[in-house]
Amino acid sequence: MAKVNLLLDDVMLNMGIRHFVSWDTKNNRVLIVGQSGSGKSYCGLLLMAQLAIALPCTKLFVLDYKGAEELDFLRSIEGSRYYYYTQCIEGLAKVHNILRQRLEGDKNRQPVFIFIDEYNSMILHLLAYDKKQASICQSQLNDILFMGRSLQVGLICSCQRPDTTVLPSGSRDQFAVRIGLSSLSREAKEMVFGDAKEQIPQDFTGGQSKGFMLTDGKPLRQVRVPTINNMPKLQRLILKSAVDDTI
Repeated sequence: MAKVNLLLDDVMLNMGIRHFVSWDTKNNRVLIVGQSGSGKSYCGLLLMAQLAIALPCTKLFVLDYKGAEELDFLRSIEGSRYYYYTQCIEGLAKVHNILRQRLEGDKNRQPVFIFIDEYNSMILHLLAYDKKQASICQSQLNDILFMGRSLQVGLICSCQRPDTTVLPSGSRDQFAVRIGLSSLSREAKEMVFGDAKEQIPQDFTGGQSKGFMLTDGKPLRQVRVPTINNMPKLQRLILKSAVDDTI
């Protein structure tokens, strides 16, 4: 595993000092929370690109239930591990199968990460027309959260509201890194940060790509998602991890 620069320390940035808050990829269960337009998908792109740099052997799966514009570049690429809408069920099952094989004795420890964009939309939609499948998906995600760390099967999960409807049975507590973007309600702050929510300044008004990050064993940090100045380069980095036999 490796440490990578991830988000900017917003307090220091406001003082004119550009300082990054690092992410130790051994903490391979990351939750990104925020309303539409808060910068969740953009933040997810950054995490995936950093993975490709720090762990170039990473096998990346991308689940895009709602079809985020930021992930369009993956859709038409032959051999990509990109899954859209109901295909996300298949993508999650494939990662869960990798986990199951390792639990059953497979010694392969090539890093595997799954990025799920708008997970709550996926589960709530499934609950509306196929509760059995929704339950299967939630169970598979729980297995990854509870047992994936030591087996090098990681998760980056983006959602608007991480309540117990979509993350039941204590699964929300298994995220080692939690990022809340823009202005969250008091209830959402409690879900994401627990008691650390009291450290959020009363005058914090949010804003796109601004928020807070909490990592197990570390204090709450006020952060900002940095601007991506070279999107084609970032996309090429992600493709190296998300496409089989990329040239």
